[in-house]
Amino acid sequence: MQNLNILNELPDEFLDISHRDLKKVFDRPTLVHLKGYKSPALFVSILLHGNEFSGLEIMQELLTKYKTTNGYKLPRDLWLFIGNVDAAELGLRAIDGQIDFNRAWPGTPNPETDTAKLIQKVIDTISHDGLFASVDLHNNTGQNPHYGCISVVNEDNKYLCTLFNHIGMVFTSPKGVSTMAFDTLCPAITLECSTPGNKPAKEKAYALIDDLMHMDHFPTKPVPIHDLQLV
Repeated sequence: MQNLNILNELPDEFLDISHRDLKKVFDRPTLVHLKGYKSPALFVSILLHGNEFSGLEIMQELLTKYKTTNGYKLPRDLWLFIGNVDAAELGLRAIDGQIDFNRAWPGTPNPETDTAKLIQKVIDTISHDGLFASVDLHNNTGQNPHYGCISVVNEDNKYLCTLFNHIGMVFTSPKGVSTMAFDTLCPAITLECSTPGNKPAKEKAYALIDDLMHMDHFPTKPVPIHDLQLV
């Protein structure tokens, strides 16, 4: 079984490395905890699919903004999960024979796999002190507009969608997806950031995550009907 790497600091090399070279810094799936001024923490997952690298670039830009000579001055505590580094090294979604890293979260029909056990360790580690929100960063293969995916339709999740685009998708399958696992813990969304490297989508995702780093609480008023179209 591949062990989870857990760190309380982030190597400087992370800020400008490509997804294909990331394994030179993290030789296995890695969970990083960075302290900020506020709690509870925001959870962000990247590279659950190794060829979907926008999430890496978004977090590199965000963390560079808050980098100081003594580490990071973050507005909020942050958990960052860096997933399938083996597939990323090869530029693949997943390696042949691997369990999909976004089908192995709690709720998966196959909780006995090594990948599911590793993911359960992530959940167990980050959930002790509560979470403000969970954001899972992905890409599409086609030229789709960027959009958010939620599995529970409530006001907090709808608000997350509006921060990204005026359209969003509701899904209840497949099982074992990250966002579904977090719905009992905190507001949760998957951001589908168009094709890898798409600049407008990255900018919107960056702004959403930065907003969550600064927010004290979610709005108490319902999301206006005209602000969001869910499909």
